[in-house]
Amino acid sequence: MVTRGTITAALLALAAAACGASREKPEPKPAPAPIPAPRLPSTAGRLAPSYVDAPPGPGTKGDYLANVEDCSSCHAAVAAQWAQSMHSLSSFNNPIYKVAFDRLRDDAGKGTSRFCAGCHDLPLLVDGAMDRDIAPDDPRAHAGVACRTCHGITHIAPDGNASFSLRADPIPIPDTSDKASVAEHKRAASRERFGAKLCEGCHRLFLGTDTRNAHHLNGQDEVTSWRSSAYAGAGLSRVDSGVDQHDCIGCHMPKIHSDLDDPAADAQGRVHSHQFLGGHTWMASMLGDEPLIEASQAFLRNIVSADVASVREDGRDYLGADGAPATAGADVTFDVVLRNLGVGHNLPAGVVDLQDSWIEVDVTDARGRLIASTGHGHRRGKKDPSAHVLRVTLADEEARPLYKHETNLFRASIVDHTIAPRDAAVVSYHFRMPDRVAGPVRIDARLVHRTRNIELQQAACEVSKSPEGRALTRARESFRGVALDPCKPQPITTLAEDAAVLGGPPPADPRPRWQRLYELGMARDHAVQEDLDSARTALDAALAELDAQKIHGQPRAAVLAEMGKMAGRQGRTDEALALLDRADAEAPGNLAIARICAAALMRVWRWDEAVAPLRLATARAPTNLDGHVALAVTLGSLGRDAEALDAARAGLLLQPREPSLLRVQALALRGLGAPSEAALAAYDQHRPPDEATDLRIRCAAASPDCARERTPVHTHELVPAR
Repeated sequence: MVTRGTITAALLALAAAACGASREKPEPKPAPAPIPAPRLPSTAGRLAPSYVDAPPGPGTKGDYLANVEDCSSCHAAVAAQWAQSMHSLSSFNNPIYKVAFDRLRDDAGKGTSRFCAGCHDLPLLVDGAMDRDIAPDDPRAHAGVACRTCHGITHIAPDGNASFSLRADPIPIPDTSDKASVAEHKRAASRERFGAKLCEGCHRLFLGTDTRNAHHLNGQDEVTSWRSSAYAGAGLSRVDSGVDQHDCIGCHMPKIHSDLDDPAADAQGRVHSHQFLGGHTWMASMLGDEPLIEASQAFLRNIVSADVASVREDGRDYLGADGAPATAGADVTFDVVLRNLGVGHNLPAGVVDLQDSWIEVDVTDARGRLIASTGHGHRRGKKDPSAHVLRVTLADEEARPLYKHETNLFRASIVDHTIAPRDAAVVSYHFRMPDRVAGPVRIDARLVHRTRNIELQQAACEVSKSPEGRALTRARESFRGVALDPCKPQPITTLAEDAAVLGGPPPADPRPRWQRLYELGMARDHAVQEDLDSARTALDAALAELDAQKIHGQPRAAVLAEMGKMAGRQGRTDEALALLDRADAEAPGNLAIARICAAALMRVWRWDEAVAPLRLATARAPTNLDGHVALAVTLGSLGRDAEALDAARAGLLLQPREPSLLRVQALALRGLGAPSEAALAAYDQHRPPDEATDLRIRCAAASPDCARERTPVHTHELVPAR
């Protein structure tokens, strides 16, 4: 019998229960209200396709924006950190960026490169230089994202593509002997009021017809994944705990001590780090900066976990790989689970089609002799079907995968192997045990990272040897005092590793067994529907482990909620609701339970019952885009057009180009008898491309690699040792 759990008394004012009484009766319809106008995406201005607003004035001149010396004379510590950063090396002084930039200009016209320039080349953009040839020794082309870009921003819009406004007048230079002058400078230059929003204008991107693409395509978007995560206090995907809330600045610009005196330092002598650490080990290596390489690699370690989580032999699933035998001649399949534990956005992020993190596997016998491996061809830049790579693969109009960031050729995303915050992914590997084996057998798995894929590096290396490339190298050395060689091998960083032993005692693992089983079940829950029972096996074992240890509360709620999510995906709605009510009893008030409940109800069109838990989720996690989409779709499906319109407009404040929200808005306006033509046109402009499914099918038909990678949970064949 389904129990009637509650969300806690504090939340009863917002809704009854996540999966209980709130489903029993529909909410009363509100009184009619004036119909608001549609919320439409804004359009770019005079610097289109970039969305930068740079009103005429001395503060928006290229030379002014490129000038760092005026700032570094006082802020030596911050300037020294910035000089090492990717913000500093983001324009023509970055040979990797330059090769993609030039290709876009050659293929799609010089004016199209204003799309790139809004974030990478602002001094050139505001001076109108993007529409003509740019000399390699133009100092504006080596400025990067300099001080007066970020510190001159007055407004940030949620559109992306550099959707920020600059001040027209210069930031006032202070008279250090005048307290009022210093205070005015701090007021003008401080960005504290923006918080993480300061990063939003450039870390959300999209393509469209004005970038010579056939249709709208969403691109880089750390903003949405972070705002929808537990790190922003808005996680609705799973019951989670122990997550420290932090934003872009808290993670990438932590306060650090500096040996240099800086007036921006706090009372403890700390400044916000302007190194902007991330996955930029290659740039640190090209700079020859060993401390920066070490700091970058330390930043990347422990953000993700790896676990050889199960072994299957002769139809038996050894969960946790515990007790798995090493049988001569047997067919062995094992699972490697990766969990994004420490990143507030998808892993990897940034320019996701160029990211290069992959799993390496070695299977060895008791004497250390190699039995099978992933072959390690990917490490050497070779095509390697055994390597699972974390990235997004995009295709052109002929369904051919693109690996050199040819943005104007992008037509659809074929594969997305990024991992959402706190989520898990699983990859399977198969090999045949030798007919004669010296057991026990050890499986080592590790996730490794380098900054960019080899295809782009080879292109950048070739360009650097051209006459223009050599001229850029000379200019870079002149302006910045650095010699960056894109032909230099990239550092490879181990992000996480794990081992399992077949036919022997397992290695020690500090994580509780129930947690490993839960993460395996969470990862398997991404499988296609016919394979979801493999998730049930792992989650049942996790629950049994909690029972044996008499553990209650959040851990049990997490497992029960994941079981409810899986049951909902399989259409076993009553079972899903019962599991979620049990989860609610273990962790009252957890909003993820409400959202998972609503998903189960929506899957079987029980729209009325889904409204209350969705209202609760969006009220208490207002930055979670998925919650707004689900609520708008549910209300629209019920024909409650006025409420659907309100829900869609609320979500469009977070992401103005979310196609489901644009669709609901247009249909709701039409249902209310209001003018809907502009809203319908906005949806038509931003809806998913009609050709996307066809391109994925054609890619899979033409390439076994593409066919394998399109399956969410798939198996790679290991390469047997010679």
